[in-house]
Amino acid sequence: MSYQQPAKPQHVHTVAFAQPIPTERKTSVWHLFTSSVAALASRTLTSPLERLKLLRQVGRPEFAGLSMLDSWSRILRLEGARGFFIGNGANVIRAVPFSAIEFHSFVFFKDLILPPDSPRHKASLLYCGALAGITASVLTYPLDFIRTVLTVQTPHKYRGMRDVARRLYVKKGPLAFYRGMFTSLLGIVPYIGLKMTAYDVLKRYYYPSYTDSSFQLVTLAYGALAGTIATTLTYPTDLIRRKVQVVAVEPVPYHNLRTAVKHTWRSEGFSGFFKGLVPCYLKVVPVAAIGFLVNENLKDLLQIK
Repeated sequence: MSYQQPAKPQHVHTVAFAQPIPTERKTSVWHLFTSSVAALASRTLTSPLERLKLLRQVGRPEFAGLSMLDSWSRILRLEGARGFFIGNGANVIRAVPFSAIEFHSFVFFKDLILPPDSPRHKASLLYCGALAGITASVLTYPLDFIRTVLTVQTPHKYRGMRDVARRLYVKKGPLAFYRGMFTSLLGIVPYIGLKMTAYDVLKRYYYPSYTDSSFQLVTLAYGALAGTIATTLTYPTDLIRRKVQVVAVEPVPYHNLRTAVKHTWRSEGFSGFFKGLVPCYLKVVPVAAIGFLVNENLKDLLQIK
């Protein structure tokens, strides 16, 4: 009997093969458009939650010990309904290009690193998401910094984004707009990587067609779950980066990443790194869910892949 060499075991792919980025310039531009509109809708609808999250993260004494409802009542009493949307213009101006670059870069890096004839591992997807996060963060960080400064002011100290930019430039110079960027990258890069990877992987297990009655609900659920996973695992770095950003414009008992971490630990303990997590969930989860839902529906409406 002749000896037969055992068959070589086949590699089991963790998720489906990567899809190439659209080569037509028009299609590529439409991808940027859908993600931009998704960012505009999701950020505006959740602006009151974003304001509350930032006020709690940076430790505003006016809101210490207040519940969410009491905090919103205080904002309404002191600033009126407009107070819920302070900083939203800056947030949208920052979020729209960030989201467009984030989604487009994720697809671009998947095509660059994972050609159609190679398996698409979860770790490789995470790497592509991290690169997308770096790209979007570096290109839009000054807008994010100005938005944070504008959002946490109480009472009104600045008249708008231009006023913030002018005062910071005169007082601190151009490098002021990049204060805390290293800390920001530590938080945003894994957040984007985890969020995009989680959503991409979930879609591969089960995803209904656009005409299916469950499409809207499934897309919302996947986006919410992806946002929850990413937020939970990266929240402490987001909190510290916000604190470091505020150093440039507010008197605080720390001056850099190391001292901010040390001060938070000594004054509040482990739980201090998760201050504002509940309002963050209430804001980030619907942002992710609405963002993915609007993006997917626009792609269906415009018939792009």
